[in-house]
Amino acid sequence: MSDDTQPNKLLMFRAAVANSFQDIAHCVSEEEFLQIFTMLESKPLVVKKLHQVMEKDLYKALDNDLQELVSDECMVEGMKKVAKLTEEAAAPADAKLWRPPGNVELHMRSIDADKMIKECEVLEAYISQMDKENEVLMDKINERRKSIQSVGSHMNQLLNMPFKLSELENTVKFNQEQVEKQYKKCSVNWKF
Repeated sequence: MSDDTQPNKLLMFRAAVANSFQDIAHCVSEEEFLQIFTMLESKPLVVKKLHQVMEKDLYKALDNDLQELVSDECMVEGMKKVAKLTEEAAAPADAKLWRPPGNVELHMRSIDADKMIKECEVLEAYISQMDKENEVLMDKINERRKSIQSVGSHMNQLLNMPFKLSELENTVKFNQEQVEKQYKKCSVNWKF
């Protein structure tokens, strides 16, 4: 792949890594090299040539590996994506950008805390709504209990009174009508 088709970021990456490889290849001086190969102390020219060959060979091998890495399509595509994202994310110099706190655990906890607070508010609203509905249902139940108790007390009064058979028949019909009315009211109001 030629240098003109590679993105600038990829060229900068290649140059930085190549420079590091150069430093690695030159990190062992001739004196240190001579200390390692003590048998060659009597031949300093051979040590110098061997050191230069070692440096060139190491650098060449590292540079070949780097060239393979840089020419890989994934690397080229990745660098193009990085370049595109940095262009899109460019912000004006005077704009203040949000940055997360340095402590990752604290930052994640703050996100979780916001979610928990929102969910608690939703649950509190739901619970208060259910409490109101329960209060309405309890009021309806109490009203119906009172009406049933009044019918029961009326029936007890009628049963304890001296009566005539005709009056009793009329009262029974009246009570049946009242019970049926109450039953209809209850069945209509109790549908959920």
